[in-house]
Amino acid sequence: MRKVSLHTASSGQVGIIVLLIVVVLLTVGVSVVSRTTSDLSNSTSNQAASRALDAADSGVEQALSQDLTTIPQGQQQQVSGIPNATNVAFTVRQLSYLQTTAELGTSASIDVRGVPNNTVSLTIDWSKEAGCATDNPASLVITIYKEIGSTPPVRRVFAGSCTHSPDDGFTIENPGSNGYFRTVTVPLDTSDAIVRIRPVYNRTELKVTGNGWQLPTQIYTIHSTAQSANGQETQAVEVNRGLPMPPAIFEYVLYSGTSITQ
Repeated sequence: MRKVSLHTASSGQVGIIVLLIVVVLLTVGVSVVSRTTSDLSNSTSNQAASRALDAADSGVEQALSQDLTTIPQGQQQQVSGIPNATNVAFTVRQLSYLQTTAELGTSASIDVRGVPNNTVSLTIDWSKEAGCATDNPASLVITIYKEIGSTPPVRRVFAGSCTHSPDDGFTIENPGSNGYFRTVTVPLDTSDAIVRIRPVYNRTELKVTGNGWQLPTQIYTIHSTAQSANGQETQAVEVNRGLPMPPAIFEYVLYSGTSITQ
């Protein structure tokens, strides 16, 4: 009968245990190193993305500091001198329509100077609510201001969405299209200058387009892009800038095309 030394058997078991411990420790070590490398890579990537975003914001600021009417539409403008970034550039687009959300207590303004003749008009689509039975769609007070010296200086259109009790004097307009609940057509005169649209009863989505002519520029869209210094991250920022117009309190002041006599 062959005899096996107990000492030899114990040594073999200890060796196996030590080997298993070493394997476990190596696995944990590799995992920790891999995680640390991944975190470091993510941190570096996030920093680069943040710097690229800051550079894209700087591109927008550069555009806004200029006269937007003089910048060629859709033509990329390079921006230099931005640290920690490359390929910083912006483009400007001029939109000849207005699409916005008008809150209660505010007014949307449209520049209509240069009306070619008295046969053109504005098409105003508004409200994304489903209907009068289930929602409370806004109605619109539309005020048209003429050029100085024209008579009468102001006229108004009361565009209603639903019947209210007691009668508020608004005319219920036609059903809208393309997702809008109502639409109204407002005729224009050659002496008209500014149209102000004020929602009542509720906030509302608006889309205003020229009918029979193209409106002057209503919104400037600025799109700015930038890359990080290592070229691995690209960020983009887009903002809209409307035309400078009087605040909503303008709706409640006395307006005269000439002089005011007591």
